[in-house]
Amino acid sequence: MSSRSPRRSRAEWSRLVDEWRASGESAEEFSASRDFSKTTLYWWASALNKEERRRSKPRPKKPREKTASRFVPVVLPKPVAASAPEGRIEITLRSGRTVRVVGVVDATALRVVIAEAERC
Repeated sequence: MSSRSPRRSRAEWSRLVDEWRASGESAEEFSASRDFSKTTLYWWASALNKEERRRSKPRPKKPREKTASRFVPVVLPKPVAASAPEGRIEITLRSGRTVRVVGVVDATALRVVIAEAERC
């Protein structure tokens, strides 16, 4: 085998790999008779095989996971004077969900949030 083999295109390597597979020869026998190393033959066989698998196998779409919570649009009315003192409010709804509010809260806005949360 010479020290340097001629450069071959992807199409040429594809043809050579197909010939090797059909020949029944070992990689060493096949490559020696064609003036390239068995390592190069193995590399191209692997690369072409991976490429073929990627092309032939469609990528499955990931199913969307259903989550327990979701966002609900809430339209708030114009604020009125704060009717709750500054502090913390925690409301447990019939559904078991909890609404926590910290700070000054508009009573009308809080009623809308609670009504929307109860609908979910």
